[in-house]
Amino acid sequence: MSKLDTMKILVAEDDLGIQRVITMTLEKAGLQVIAAKDGAEAYEKAITLLPDAILLDIGLPTMDGPPLMRR
Repeated sequence: MSKLDTMKILVAEDDLGIQRVITMTLEKAGLQVIAAKDGAEAYEKAITLLPDAILLDIGLPTMDGPPLMRR
């Protein structure tokens, strides 16, 4: 088991095709991926699942990336 196997990455992307490609790529590298389709979902998952890193689309429905990160 490598250090990557224990890392959780939150991917917040509203384009589901792009989200799927990013998720598959990260999982292939051994990372655990949590996906969110909008800002509100990303916020809830971030505070409850405590990911190690977040890949965040700047323009998301319900809450854009910059305000989300400030929260």
